[in-house]
Amino acid sequence: MFCAECGQPATDGQKFCTRCGSPLASVGAAPDAATMATPPPLPSDPGRGGLDPTDVYASFARRFFAVLIDHVLLFAVAVAMALAMGGAQDRSRFFSLGWIILVWLYFALMESSTRQATIGKRALGIKVCTTDGQRISFGRATGRFFGRWLSSLLLYIGYLMAAFTRRRQALHDLIADTLVVREAADAEDVRTAIAPRGGAGAVVTIVVVVFVMLFGIGMLAAIAIPAYQDYTIRAQVTEGLMAANALKQPIADRLAGGTPPTEISSETIDAPLPALRYVDAVRVENAAILLRYGEGAHRAIAGKTLLLVPALGDGDVFWICGRGDAPARFEPVMPNYARYTSIEPKYLPSVCR
Repeated sequence: MFCAECGQPATDGQKFCTRCGSPLASVGAAPDAATMATPPPLPSDPGRGGLDPTDVYASFARRFFAVLIDHVLLFAVAVAMALAMGGAQDRSRFFSLGWIILVWLYFALMESSTRQATIGKRALGIKVCTTDGQRISFGRATGRFFGRWLSSLLLYIGYLMAAFTRRRQALHDLIADTLVVREAADAEDVRTAIAPRGGAGAVVTIVVVVFVMLFGIGMLAAIAIPAYQDYTIRAQVTEGLMAANALKQPIADRLAGGTPPTEISSETIDAPLPALRYVDAVRVENAAILLRYGEGAHRAIAGKTLLLVPALGDGDVFWICGRGDAPARFEPVMPNYARYTSIEPKYLPSVCR
């Protein structure tokens, strides 16, 4: 028997320790030497995966810049794909549906892959996993992706939750029951992870990120609004060009039949025109088609004109738009035709400039 306080040997029936005087009511066996030499593990000791348990979860800043990298890459790919498409209708269809499919497959396939991370997350050294540290399935990755839509509502508060929740989970992480952790973390690290404490660092990070977001939104708006306005004006110009198509063939037939251009006018051409919203006058003079845009059009083209002139060569007819040029073997039926187009070149199709 030994004293529980100082380890002094004691005999059976002894009530007090002869060395320290402590009562021997709680006597017990001497502590094991190996146990005394090995201190209990501290909460900050690394687990089997080698990471500090307080540094397993991905920080809000890492997550933010990873998403930023991913969206820059996706936007570049989307623009390249849109430019490779032929008409404006195909591009519009792509951005209405194709963009969603592209982004969904990118995030769902890469986050459910063996790397468990998109290109942006890999660049920042983080990955997505289940709450017990396992790789997520494609179905769960899909649910997590569409959960991001909810995180985007109310000024992206769902994303900002990653700076305050116990395990740095955004709203879509809570919906899909997932975590975003350091790339080096294994299942044991995730299971033994200690939730980080909030502090001034998180607040500063949020302020910086919100400022960057607002600055970025402002920059995008400064670029996108004028670009969208130009696109709208060009679409209105296109209405007039589509209306002129109904007149081109009758005029070309007259010219091919030998009718002089001076005898071809609105009075001699009978072709139905579609209902027009932005064009208030379509006239044919000397075989040329003059379009005038009315008050319903944007003020940049309201009251402005666009002329389409036929050019003859070897029995063929080539139509010149605005300030465009005719091929070498074609001769325009009207000299100095470019002066009749008053719309700014940037609002015209490239062939009309």
